[in-house]
Amino acid sequence: MKFLNVTSSLVIVLSLISAKEIPITIFIHGTISPKSNLSVHSIIKIFQDDLEKCVYKKVIEEVRQDKFFYVTQPIKKLGLKKINHKNLKEGKAANLFAHLYDNVHNQFNNSQECHYYTFGWSGLLSKKCRFTESKILYEHLKEELNKFKNKKIKLDIVGFSHGGNIALNLADIRAKFYAEDDFKIDNLILLGTPIQKINSHCINHDIFKNIYNFYSKYDTVQKMDFLTSKQFFSDRVFCNGFLPEKVKQVNIQVASKNLKQNIAPGHTELWFFGWTPDNYRKSFPLHPLPVAVFLPALINHTQKSDELKNFVIRINCHENKVTALNKKTKIFEKQLCTNFNDMCKVALNHEPRFLNKKSLRKRMYETKMKIVKNSRSQSNRSLKVAALANSKGQA
Repeated sequence: MKFLNVTSSLVIVLSLISAKEIPITIFIHGTISPKSNLSVHSIIKIFQDDLEKCVYKKVIEEVRQDKFFYVTQPIKKLGLKKINHKNLKEGKAANLFAHLYDNVHNQFNNSQECHYYTFGWSGLLSKKCRFTESKILYEHLKEELNKFKNKKIKLDIVGFSHGGNIALNLADIRAKFYAEDDFKIDNLILLGTPIQKINSHCINHDIFKNIYNFYSKYDTVQKMDFLTSKQFFSDRVFCNGFLPEKVKQVNIQVASKNLKQNIAPGHTELWFFGWTPDNYRKSFPLHPLPVAVFLPALINHTQKSDELKNFVIRINCHENKVTALNKKTKIFEKQLCTNFNDMCKVALNHEPRFLNKKSLRKRMYETKMKIVKNSRSQSNRSLKVAALANSKGQA
């Protein structure tokens, strides 16, 4: 009888464990910057959304394949790639990012071990390209979810900059190609995403259960894309008049060290580690961490407040607090995380020592020179072939 009771208890425990949701989180990077001014020809080609035979495209494709450029943000090879967040090594930014994200996630969620992925795309500044990449993401995602058949999944997608628009486009991909599918994305998390009229309607699709749009008023890059949208500049937020209940829009601020002012993060500080050579301020209070690794805490606190739709979240890492404000009225004040200083130490211990402004610019210059050299070689070969054909014709 005693044996039966133990067995039944074991069955109940195992069933409870199996009933727990399996968290899956996918990180999508933004547009790849060429780190220099675009030529007039490239700007025209981007505006026309015709990047074939464009030097800009060739440079970005070359950069995208070079792991040297993977060390400042969560980015891996093209496609949906699993992250081993327990394997921390210098230069493996995706692993470190997921490790820190998971650390915060586990403080607020009692769930099974989370599965982390990156979705790598070309990073080209192109509306056409983003739609194509969204279809690839959908197909990869569908294939991966089939591995978890008959299991309860909690699916989050975190899209930074135009990576958020790739995630938003999943609604149109579902409607156009896979209307019979029924899997849902529990949380679509947009971070510094250029909000554009061409796909704003996607927030209404039922593929997304919840949508969080995190932005910063200091993020000038978010609004700069006028080349791949039908408007003069992109927006920070979705139009309030058409917001479904599931959408929350959050203005992120970070308290300064002396707590006397609030600092708005820049585009880079939202997603990149502090050792990125450009545009991450050494004085930024979260240094060397990106804002993104604290998203599990921010979402956990805000999802419990249904009345919040457009509000400010103030991160105070010095007092370990997160404060939500609605028109200067405090809505709540909760814990940020339990080990901020330890997270900073872990990050700094894995900072790539070989990366600095000089090495980054040198690598980018070498990449461009390689493209130019290849283009000239191809051009010379074409001229020789044409000359040979012409001489044969005359003979």
